[in-house]
Amino acid sequence: MPLLKKHLSQNYFHQNQASMRVQLSRLFKTKKLVRLKQNLYTFPDFHPNVFVIGQQMVAPSYYSME
Repeated sequence: MPLLKKHLSQNYFHQNQASMRVQLSRLFKTKKLVRLKQNLYTFPDFHPNVFVIGQQMVAPSYYSME
């Protein structure tokens, strides 16, 4: 699970919104997570493809190979 979306991670970890927000904030402050944009996080040692990040940040999206 290289990219974490806050609303999806709440369902995955079975935690309420307040505790998930606190946990993500703590992980971000200790630099165990990197915030790509609001509600989208990744791990600092994980380097996903730029196309994967772009698709997660702006949906729907596509890339033209022209």
